[in-house]
Amino acid sequence: MKAMNKVWVIGDASVDLVPEKQNSYLKCPGGASANVGVCVARLGGAGGVSGCLG
Repeated sequence: MKAMNKVWVIGDASVDLVPEKQNSYLKCPGGASANVGVCVARLGGAGGVSGCLG
């Protein structure tokens, strides 16, 4: 089996506001950097996210 490189994402994590109903939003963890880290993990990759909240 081929060795897999680790992926480190550097950036911020924030709260995504997803429209749910009229005048209502669903608060979800997100932010571009955090979303990339989650996608890498879901695809079976190894790594982590280094950043800040806010």
